[in-house]
Amino acid sequence: MDRYSRQIAFFGKSSQVKLANSCVAIVGLGALGSVAAELLARAGIGKLLLIDADFIELNNLQRQALYDEKDIGELKTKALKKHLSRINSRVDIDIKNIALSKQNITTLTKADLILDCTDNIETRKVINAFCLKSKKPWIFASAVRDEGYVHAFMPRKPCFLCLFPKANFDESCCSSGVLNTLTHSIAAMQANECIKILLGQKPNKNLLHLNMSLPSLTEIKIKNKACSHKV
Repeated sequence: MDRYSRQIAFFGKSSQVKLANSCVAIVGLGALGSVAAELLARAGIGKLLLIDADFIELNNLQRQALYDEKDIGELKTKALKKHLSRINSRVDIDIKNIALSKQNITTLTKADLILDCTDNIETRKVINAFCLKSKKPWIFASAVRDEGYVHAFMPRKPCFLCLFPKANFDESCCSSGVLNTLTHSIAAMQANECIKILLGQKPNKNLLHLNMSLPSLTEIKIKNKACSHKV
């Protein structure tokens, strides 16, 4: 437990044991996913399921933590597992080199919680539908330019389509750019909400919005009290 002594001093040994007995799936291992995975591995999450089908490119290194120049051309899943294992060999890391879809969504069945670290609306819809049906919590995160959002979707609470009925995110990091300070900050907020939920604490009930240029962190109130979408 000496590895986690600073955490244990804050929330106790029983909470650390809860983290060790938890399984978190991370969908998308780019700017958000790589940082969130590192934080959760260092925090002592017992099992991580890493999902991505992409290879590492030179332009990823500006913001995608843990990858380095030697990893270029390698699958993100394999490179991230290699680096995370060096950080914390006690974490059980499973990798899936797939693009998540309706056909393979059952890959997430054993996860206690899912982190959406993608930039793909259709994938988010698939995750949302799966979590509605299986009553699993999942945490949405988005980052582009100098602004980002984080929200934890909980069972029987407003879902992704309740908050974003049009689900229309036109901007992308490729077309509009993104600050690496933003992606690290958003990933940290996402990982923090994850740890809170795993420890039985209530996540923030509102949509968190971070503007790195001002800087400012604001809460956007969610009016819906329950989900209106049928499984």
